[in-house]
Amino acid sequence: MRFLLLPLTLFLFHSNIYAQKSDNTLDTLPKTPEEKITTHIDSIKNLMIADYYKEDYGSVIIKANDILKIAELNKLNHEISGIRSFLANSYLNLNDSLKSLEYARKNIQLAKKLNDNTSLVGSLIRHRQHLLYLRRTKQSHKFL
Repeated sequence: MRFLLLPLTLFLFHSNIYAQKSDNTLDTLPKTPEEKITTHIDSIKNLMIADYYKEDYGSVIIKANDILKIAELNKLNHEISGIRSFLANSYLNLNDSLKSLEYARKNIQLAKKLNDNTSLVGSLIRHRQHLLYLRRTKQSHKFL
């Protein structure tokens, strides 16, 4: 297990350096090749995922909103869907179920627009999970 810690730390450090170096390049990103854009998004997404597992949901939301704008500008639908899922889950963990449902619904609409049945099923399952969570929290507040 210790052997994996060093490569993971180096990978996150490398991603962090790349993200910091390219953090202020939002204006130039639409003119760059798609490969560099996805590399930029992936590097920030790796930091976002690390923050998510550290339960730093505020930081996840900030990073996700930044890269969501880039992904939407470049019409990277797969990236948009993944980022929205992290936003929905982060808002759910912060007990903001309305924003969570909003992002889950946007993913459903995107999957329908793309006619992607796999994404649609996944989005519907996540949407149901958010609705069940909302229903459970409402019921628990009745008993308090």
